[in-house]
Amino acid sequence: MATNEIIQDIDAVVGETLLTEKEIQQRVAELGQQITQDFAGIATSEKPLIVLGVLKGVLFFLADLMREIDVPNEIHFIDISAAKSSNGHYQDLPNYLEQAINNRHVLFVEDIVDAGLTLSYVSRILYQGNPESVSVCTLLSKEANRIMDVDIRYTGFEIEPVYVIGYGLDFKEQFRNLRYIGVLKK
Repeated sequence: MATNEIIQDIDAVVGETLLTEKEIQQRVAELGQQITQDFAGIATSEKPLIVLGVLKGVLFFLADLMREIDVPNEIHFIDISAAKSSNGHYQDLPNYLEQAINNRHVLFVEDIVDAGLTLSYVSRILYQGNPESVSVCTLLSKEANRIMDVDIRYTGFEIEPVYVIGYGLDFKEQFRNLRYIGVLKK
């Protein structure tokens, strides 16, 4: 398939359904309840919980998760691809975000933690903003692929090292809109 080719037949791409819409929504609700319990009395209207996600894959999960968190919170995004400089290295934390997280509790939300490289990078730069705390929540974790030691406080599902699409996860920028998570056919 060409990189820019629009894929018409979903059956030609999705091998099996790994997680149904119902399973995802149930687990997202459970994660939201746990986060609410953990930050009750800590996140206030004066100092709401900062919920931070990396664009684009986390969009669906983060939106659903925020609706399940019943403590004051505000949302921010970081675009890792835009943070990469011309020499291939990542830049520092954007100034607006550094100001937003200063002395605040941050919930960093990921769609998937695979090798742990992105999480390791973002965790490192988040501390430049002097947050009070940083907790990580991921929908999917591939522990078997981990090469970086990362601390994940909330995990939706531990999955095998397979390529997954749907619910924000893409293949060639497509299939993010699927309501379930499927395994990409080889």
